[in-house]
Amino acid sequence: MNVGVTVWNGRISPVFDVARLVQVFAVENGRAACVREIELPGTDMQAQAAAGLGVDVLICGALSRTMAAALAAANMRVVSFVAGDAQAVLDAWLAGRLPDPRLSMPGCGCRRGRGRRCRGQGNGQGAGQGGRKR
Repeated sequence: MNVGVTVWNGRISPVFDVARLVQVFAVENGRAACVREIELPGTDMQAQAAAGLGVDVLICGALSRTMAAALAAANMRVVSFVAGDAQAVLDAWLAGRLPDPRLSMPGCGCRRGRGRRCRGQGNGQGAGQGGRKR
């Protein structure tokens, strides 16, 4: 399985729509090894969505609904609205600990049950799933 993690200065990039770098990891037996880095255009939404990441799972910060739909159409599972040190986030995902309030974006409903649920975060249903609690 290949997992992509958007990275900026060693942390999860805040917004996938304009992210510039994805680190791709090959995951086997619960361990991840970085196999390549992909530079993204960061300026063209269609090019960003079609960047040929070759990943089964993408871990990222926020993303627009349009981008979430494009990634879902590409059959990519997205774990979104994640923040923090990129290695800590990858380790948490490998250990099955996402979503984690300590690794959620500020203001995200995943933090201490605040009203809304993060779209797609760790629910295994792909990008853009979830929405607001009713």
